[in-house]
Amino acid sequence: MPYVTSIERLAKEEGKAEGKAEGLVEGIEEGRVKATQRSIAVVLEARFGTPGKRLASRIAKITNLQQLNDVLQAAAKADRLAELRQLMSR
Repeated sequence: MPYVTSIERLAKEEGKAEGKAEGLVEGIEEGRVKATQRSIAVVLEARFGTPGKRLASRIAKITNLQQLNDVLQAAAKADRLAELRQLMSR
């Protein structure tokens, strides 16, 4: 077994800690994306019924949180689904 210096050991521990922190941040971000997708689906189904539910399946493919927030705001204000479809096609 090769000798590992204390500096190498500390570097390895720091690397593990950084990896865990990055994983945690990614998990939080993914949770926010999923929660926003669910919120949009609820709003669309409540406001537009079955057609809104169908559009929600397309929204599940969006992973950019800012874009999802824009769609959520638009879903709350839109009078027609066509407005949302237009926003999503950009």
